[in-house]
Amino acid sequence: MIRTIDDGRSYLVKVNDAGVLDEYLNSAVDLARQYASSTALCGILVTRHALNTRVLIEQAKGVIAHTAGVDMDAAFNLLRSHARANSQSLHTTAGQIVDRSLTLQSRPL
Repeated sequence: MIRTIDDGRSYLVKVNDAGVLDEYLNSAVDLARQYASSTALCGILVTRHALNTRVLIEQAKGVIAHTAGVDMDAAFNLLRSHARANSQSLHTTAGQIVDRSLTLQSRPL
């Protein structure tokens, strides 16, 4: 039999049978493993998305550098300026550059 006591500050589980305690602990461990697995998976997905976003931005910088005849720093500044001016994310603007639906030119000095 499992009896729980919650006094508002802690949670106590009283178990009369060692077998029941073993099942209870195994269940708790399984839940902890599931949580850790889902947390790790979320971390992997976030990292993968960040990497894919970064790759797209680097591709866009290369396209801008080539088409506008500027160095990579200037290409990034053009990309960022356009994204900000149009209330877009860098990723969205970079995608438009890479798929050639948007072309950025160097600004005259």
